[in-house]
Amino acid sequence: DYDVVYVNWDNGTDYLQRNAYVLQEVIKWVNAQKALNGSTTPNVVLGQSMGGVIARYALRDMENRNESHQTSL
Repeated sequence: DYDVVYVNWDNGTDYLQRNAYVLQEVIKWVNAQKALNGSTTPNVVLGQSMGGVIARYALRDMENRNESHQTSL
């Protein structure tokens, strides 16, 4: 089974970095929930337009800080 987590930005015109940090917290929450349920399925992040830019920023920032985002796609 798969779950879809939809992030609806309250302030889509906020700083890109701030939105990326919010997305990082969502990813960390998803990973914590997966760990509680014993799932090892990699995450898939999908973002349209600016959402894709925010996702790329968030994932790369996590990599730069040696944080596991467990994202394959």
